[in-house]
Amino acid sequence: MFTVLSVRLGKCPCVLVLGALSIRLLAQHSTAPVLLVNGFQATCPSGGASETFDQLATILVQDGASSVDFFDVCTSPGAPIEALAGLLTSKIQSYPGEVDVIAHSMGGLVVRAYLQGWTSSPYLNPPANPKIRKLVFLGTPNAGVSNVLAVWPSAQVNEMQFGSPFLWGLGTWDQVRGDDLRGISALAVAGTAGIDANGVPWDGVVDVSSASLDFADSSGMNTRAVPYCHASAADFLCSAGAPWIAYVSDRTHLSYQLLRSFLDGTNDWTGIAPQASQVSSTGGIMLTLGGAKGGFYQFSAVSLVRNGVSYSLTDPASPQIRMNNGIPAGQGYGLTMSFTGQVFTWSGASGTGLSIPAGGFVTLPLKLSPWITGVIPSPGIPQGELSVAADSLVSIYGAGLASTTAQASTLSAPYQLADASLTLGGLPAQLFYVSSQQINAIIPSGISPGLYSLALTTSQGNDSINLLIDSAVPGLFALANNAAAAEDAITGELISSANPAAAGEYVSLFGTGLGPTYQSNGLSYAVTTPSVNIGGASAKVLFAGRAPGYSGLDQINVQMPAGLPVGNLSVVVSSGNRSSNTVLLAVN
Repeated sequence: MFTVLSVRLGKCPCVLVLGALSIRLLAQHSTAPVLLVNGFQATCPSGGASETFDQLATILVQDGASSVDFFDVCTSPGAPIEALAGLLTSKIQSYPGEVDVIAHSMGGLVVRAYLQGWTSSPYLNPPANPKIRKLVFLGTPNAGVSNVLAVWPSAQVNEMQFGSPFLWGLGTWDQVRGDDLRGISALAVAGTAGIDANGVPWDGVVDVSSASLDFADSSGMNTRAVPYCHASAADFLCSAGAPWIAYVSDRTHLSYQLLRSFLDGTNDWTGIAPQASQVSSTGGIMLTLGGAKGGFYQFSAVSLVRNGVSYSLTDPASPQIRMNNGIPAGQGYGLTMSFTGQVFTWSGASGTGLSIPAGGFVTLPLKLSPWITGVIPSPGIPQGELSVAADSLVSIYGAGLASTTAQASTLSAPYQLADASLTLGGLPAQLFYVSSQQINAIIPSGISPGLYSLALTTSQGNDSINLLIDSAVPGLFALANNAAAAEDAITGELISSANPAAAGEYVSLFGTGLGPTYQSNGLSYAVTTPSVNIGGASAKVLFAGRAPGYSGLDQINVQMPAGLPVGNLSVVVSSGNRSSNTVLLAVN
């Protein structure tokens, strides 16, 4: 079993098309309740949701939504976005089940802050159950706006400026120094009815790169561009007569066509509007540089260079944060940063240079070593949100994580290897393996679900990163070609194409993340018994818990179901509301 562990760790008739689409959508609609969230209000109008969304609420109900509610940011006029997030928490958590959320402009930032647990407190407290089924952003300034809103000075406007500390925190909060939207399926609609001062398509307030969901969807598929304006106040900055991105007067409105299909679970939205990368040839970047022992540097100069052309990065809102939102998209950028008489250069994690996405934004939290760039379960990135379970095996990635490579010599892993040590919420973590770029460790047992600081200390300095603990985050270990790390439970032989499993046979699967255990007959049983699906069939679980004698390693003994086809079949383990990665099991 230790061998198994060590292997894995280290042009068109458009009228007809839209007509047919409308018919199809009416026949296939979601009944989930919907919550509308409006954006920044210079004054607080009395028209309710219709001031921002016009007839959207009525149309949603006519088309099947069980209810449509409204969260008004004017509930607390001028309050900081994180305070609004606290109010939104009460609203969403009062729903008995899940709700679909449609947010315009700043409202999208309020929703993101809600998912992360921002309140008036300095500590993040993410809701254990976000209760959002699907999420739609309409013109949300995820990376910020220029000073176009400066005529309305307020805490909210300050927080929405390019490079603001609030937006930086919002975009770098989770355990890969990003924002995964808690694993919630999301769609962004970006307006492109104008061109800003940098030559970037925008809606008069938010440019397409800032409205992008690139930070949580690296494929770019879920950001769609429409020739719409942000709102009435931005008309003078947009093409004459351009519709407003959230003001849905009827079902022909492109934002409605997009969100209707998306909420219904059809793929029609992918053909309604182009991806952001298809309408913009530039992207943006926002970055900081942290010191070896904490804090952020103030820069005298920062530039990106590619093919001999340099692009400056400015400090629009914070001397520690630099950004530019009109950089030609492409790969191979080198970065040079000058600070306190020193020069820091960076050419990407692989050394081949930075990449700027078309119609997207890069958020880059650089740091002098030691530098943690991400923490994931050792079997790989889980389905859903980025989180790990207590007493599970995790892999920590970064730079300068340890002065040398070292591996635990016994199964009783120490709390320090080489010059590296870890704590989670103040509790020491056992280490199996350390190197400059990776650490394999065990999350301390008994730690409750929630958000904690994972802190690394080395002889060079220290670093910390947020780590979200969930009750269970199952993951399955795999060998070459994604073959399941599995044994014949009776003989101990490895299951492989040369030694496939058969109907009725007892098989042991190995993974991690089953969560808390209880003791019985000398074994550690998982408190929540997982379910195991093999080739689409349910397998009988005979035992699930810690592999005897191994910390962090889970073993699941199952009886192979009858009637399975021959071949390499998919295996997925589920526990609570989380499912594992998919591995392949050879079956005869």
